[in-house]
Amino acid sequence: GPVPSSTRSEMSRPPLARAWPLLLVLALIWGSSFILMKHGLFDHGRAVLTPAQMASTRLFIAWLVLLPWAVKHRALIPRHWKALGASGLFGNGIPAYLFGLAQSRVGSALAGMINSLTPLFVLALGALFFRVRLRGVHVIGVGLGLAGAAGLILLGNRVDGAPPLFAGAAVMATICYGLSANVVKHHLPGLPAEGISALALSFVGLPALVLVLLTDVPGALV
Repeated sequence: GPVPSSTRSEMSRPPLARAWPLLLVLALIWGSSFILMKHGLFDHGRAVLTPAQMASTRLFIAWLVLLPWAVKHRALIPRHWKALGASGLFGNGIPAYLFGLAQSRVGSALAGMINSLTPLFVLALGALFFRVRLRGVHVIGVGLGLAGAAGLILLGNRVDGAPPLFAGAAVMATICYGLSANVVKHHLPGLPAEGISALALSFVGLPALVLVLLTDVPGALV
């Protein structure tokens, strides 16, 4: 039958017109995660979950939500398990605990600003370990980004009264993100994004469940 005009309009829409709204939604989801992490740790100043409890709960819930896609793409595991495991560890596992530690003393706004260093470390680690060639403008950007990282750590000390260790934990998380992004780009090209995300989380989701039970997260939430 004839294609409805609304459908034809959607099909003829340039990809960029769809990309910007999706990018905005992603920014809102990713940005709000820092506020939600803070609420997971504290309720009106009262401690609710420890950083480890909060991070483990986040990882387990995320894995549970994506479990159907993990089952669907399970055939990718035998050939790509090393890269998927590295992506899960550095793209999900370690950063969750580092940001949990950071936000126990660092404000959500500062944590979000530190998270913006991720592209810097994608470039820097790509050049150091994945043979990515940097142009002059990239080198300048990396230098400015490193200076910005140092400034953010000092800002955290002055504004939040947090020792640099806690802001530094957030910076370390962005380094992990940069490593994971390079692993995905160079070792998992062409694979479906939902498969990579779901299977990578599978490597950290089950250990996170063990920690959820061992640290009695259900009891802490009662």
